[in-house]
Amino acid sequence: MNGQVRVTYAKDDFNKVVELAQIALETSEGDDKKTAEKFVDKVLKYSYVKDDYVSMNLYPSETRFLINILTNYLKAIDIRKEWINDLIQNKEEYKKMKEGENNA
Repeated sequence: MNGQVRVTYAKDDFNKVVELAQIALETSEGDDKKTAEKFVDKVLKYSYVKDDYVSMNLYPSETRFLINILTNYLKAIDIRKEWINDLIQNKEEYKKMKEGENNA
């Protein structure tokens, strides 16, 4: 895929991604507006649909744009659990496991 990243969404989530990109297009100026416009044009032209899922092949700069528009809406998400605690616990368990393998 020549350094591209394949991203697949259910069709409703794809619609949300394009909606976010469209909002970015409408509210941005200059280079940011051009980036948003290229992204929307590309995903609406080159993405493909299979079994109610949409796949897009994105270059790193396009993936960065996607991550940025998704990140802009993180404030709207209510956190139900402190996932960082799970991360810390998993990292500790992994570290202990790796140390056990190295001592074996």
